[in-house]
Amino acid sequence: TDMNSFNSIPFWYEKIKEKSEKYTRYALVGNKCEVNKRKVSYEEGKKYSDKENMDIFCEISANLGNGIPQLFDMIANLLYKEILEYQVYMTTSGINMSSFVGDSESVIPTAVNEEYRKEIKKVNKKNCSC
Repeated sequence: TDMNSFNSIPFWYEKIKEKSEKYTRYALVGNKCEVNKRKVSYEEGKKYSDKENMDIFCEISANLGNGIPQLFDMIANLLYKEILEYQVYMTTSGINMSSFVGDSESVIPTAVNEEYRKEIKKVNKKNCSC
């Protein structure tokens, strides 16, 4: 509902990047996207997000509750993908994953370790070029 707020995104985005870690992921979330109050189009927000290579772009309405579950799904999916990619990297680099996910049931149950290993195998098969 405020073009000035949208126009200040580059300033705040730079400030955030200055303070962030190297592998930080970024999301641009437009709020108050009710049609009758809109001042910034979806296309404008998406274009900026794409230009800056942000990981997530979505619109929500905190007032109506629209889009909020989808936003949390996007965040969860992004984090899950990052975890799998990291595990694949560690596995294919010859690094013993047991030191990260734990060998003992007191750290993480064996069933969970097995689930991780199954997911890693699935991802490896999809990415295999042989």
